[in-house]
Amino acid sequence: MANLSQFGLIHSLLHFQDDVDRFVRTDHPFVRTHFTISILIASAVFAISVAFAFLIDYENRSMGWTGTAILTLSGLYLLRSLSITPEALLRKDFEHRNLSLIHGLGTIAALTGALWLAYDGYGAWSLIVGGWSTFSAFSAIYVVIFAVAVWSLRPVRIWPLQIDREWAGKIVAFGVWVWLSSQLQNFVWFYDKLVMPYFVSATDLSLYENTWWLMQIPSALITHIIMNYTVTVYAKVKNDREKLGVVYTRAATLIVRVSAPAALILVLNADPIVALMGPAWAGSAPIFIWLAPYAFLRPLIEDGFGLLWAVGRTRETAVVLTIQTGIALVSVPAGAYLLGVRGVAYAVGLIALTGGVGVCLCLRRQIDLELRRIFLAPAAALIGAGLVIVYLYPSVELARSATDLVAKTGLTTLVYLSILWIAEKRYLRTIWTEIREIMAADGADADPPQTPS
Repeated sequence: MANLSQFGLIHSLLHFQDDVDRFVRTDHPFVRTHFTISILIASAVFAISVAFAFLIDYENRSMGWTGTAILTLSGLYLLRSLSITPEALLRKDFEHRNLSLIHGLGTIAALTGALWLAYDGYGAWSLIVGGWSTFSAFSAIYVVIFAVAVWSLRPVRIWPLQIDREWAGKIVAFGVWVWLSSQLQNFVWFYDKLVMPYFVSATDLSLYENTWWLMQIPSALITHIIMNYTVTVYAKVKNDREKLGVVYTRAATLIVRVSAPAALILVLNADPIVALMGPAWAGSAPIFIWLAPYAFLRPLIEDGFGLLWAVGRTRETAVVLTIQTGIALVSVPAGAYLLGVRGVAYAVGLIALTGGVGVCLCLRRQIDLELRRIFLAPAAALIGAGLVIVYLYPSVELARSATDLVAKTGLTTLVYLSILWIAEKRYLRTIWTEIREIMAADGADADPPQTPS
């Protein structure tokens, strides 16, 4: 349901933010148009969900559990859509601290509520009320807290509802390609799970899926944290090619320097991780290696999409994802048929590599890419850390246990950071200073980097 309504409304407001600033001051109907469109889209998705619930789970004048869950969650998402416009205005004004605080408190409250209800015997309802893992953002507790808090911080004059034809056309033209990109992206990243049951055993599928989720946790966390800031900054400097290039280089530099060692640590620690997970994970260690390219490239691809959306090049992201989809349709079944789980992992890596190349080609039209600055130092640090672990660590006698995992992770991190610090300590200090300035900035006082360092 959430994916069906991804029309990029927050991104569209950020893209048109210069006009938004002018229109808010003069009471132009832009904001009411934005809010009205968000309600119309959410209402359409809600109507589809209701029809689907009745179609699949309504019998003998009563709704089954599945239909009830669909109706409840679709209603919650309709409520969540009421906060899209004020949330976008908060992001535009760099109110990230407040949004992060709301998100943190909402998540803690939701998960606490879920645990309490589960302990009290409410079963599946505890998941709807409080959620689980990252899905807590769609739970009843989180949605209510987030909507109330966002509207309290940024009340918006939205009545009477209004559609300005010119701006509605621009918002929809922007959002259609974001919607298509969202559907294709969802398909690309989950298509392998649809295909594999026809080619591999249930055990192999379980091992692959568990490893896939574990590998993507660091990259998903990195993407969520960094893109909360970068998308807003990209939109703020979208008309200045030099500044936009500086901001992207800073963001990509940070992503690579965090996601690369995270992927390396998971690969080098595959054996102790599998040992700690128990016998059910036996045989999954090689999958960590096969999925490493995907884990490394995914946050870079998604941040590149964020920049392209910020400058209004939404169609280009849809083109890249269409190519990825075509490759997935061929490579995933072929890989599964020829090599089983390993073949699927190779196919996923190929899909990610295609996306990375496609994003780079699109970005070159908008900014001057500094690929050496982004990749050279972390590549050297990764090679150094890998060599130390491969040749030095085997001489250390430790069982495949928590001790082994901690020791290996610590040694990998120490070697990686040492090499990275020697290679570019001045540059890392610059990035850290800018991150602190952006995170500490209030509202319009936030200012992106001015010149390259």
